[in-house]
Formats: sequence, C-alpha cells, structure tokens
Amino acid sequence: MIRPAQERALVALARRFRPNGVPFQVGGGCLLVGLGLDVDAGDIDLVVPSGELASVQRAAGKWWRGPVDAEPVGRGLFRSAGLARLEVEGEPVDVIAGLAALIGGTLWRVPFRPGPEWNLGGVQIPLAPPGQWLVLYRVYRPERARLLAGAVDAAELERTRSELPPGMDIESGEGQAPDMG
Repeated sequence: MIRPAQERALVALARRFRPNGVPFQVGGGCLLVGLGLDVDAGDIDLVVPSGELASVQRAAGKWWRGPVDAEPVGRGLFRSAGLARLEVEGEPVDVIAGLAALIGGTLWRVPFRPGPEWNLGGVQIPLAPPGQWLVLYRVYRPERARLLAGAVDAAELERTRSELPPGMDIESGEGQAPDMG
C-alpha cells in the first residue's frame, strides 16, 4: 500500500514530468503496489534513462534536492549512472538514472523500455517493466521477488530474458548475497 502523501507525490510527478517530456518510470515497492500487490511501498523510486538527470532537475524545480554522492552508486549491487533526490509533497523520491546492477560478476545495464501504466487518482503513472525488477529483486529482496513472480506474464519474462547479458538467466542470483566488490 502507499500512503496518501505518496499518492499525491506520484500524481504530482506525472503531471509535471509528462508535459515536460521527462521520461520516467516508477520502480521498487511502488511498482509492486501499482501492479496490485499487497505490500508496503516503502519509498518512491523513479527510473530515468542515463543522462536524463538534467531534464529531471529542470522539470523538478523546487522539488530538486540534488545528486546523491556517486560513491554508493558504483559499489555493491547497483552500478547506475547517477542518483538524485527530490522531495515532492513532503515525500522523498530517489531518481535512478541509467539503472544498472552487478549480478554474479556481470554488469547488467537495464534497458529503459515501456512498462505497464497505473491509473492513480485519474492520472496514468508509467511503471517500470516488472520482469526487470523481478531479476533485481531475486538478488537483493527475494521476498519481494516471490510476490512479484506471479504478476509477471510469460511475454514480459521473455522480453526481460532477451535483455540480459549472455550467460545471465532470469533466475540468476536468487538467494545469493550481492557482490560487494
């Protein structure tokens, strides 16, 4: 579930970013809620293509809180191009640019492609492709992966499988600790 302030923040983001041409998708716990799963969303995670933080900053205006120290972005599981923070309707929002992860020693640059949409408060909210988050969750949040697995159809699994680097499988990483190298 999401809190009312999170709903207001997601609606406000869509109303600001879409008309300004900022490509974004909701990932993380809000993605699961948007797919109808009964889970506490936690925080709000947005995914944007690599190189889009400048357009996010322009559209965000007073919501912009700045980039997050790049050091954590390049260590552990996530190897994304950039990370920034917004505050919308009093809610913290993490913006992940160029989502990437190191899984089993292989870097996966997660392609930015259309996913489903979530009608929230009469506004269409773009969601990240759930198959991509299934792979990520299998590595670092297996309990969420188990929830999400039932919401990912065969076509989405195949699409995600085709995006993985050679030798990496959609089942990779379940139960393994992330490589902290």
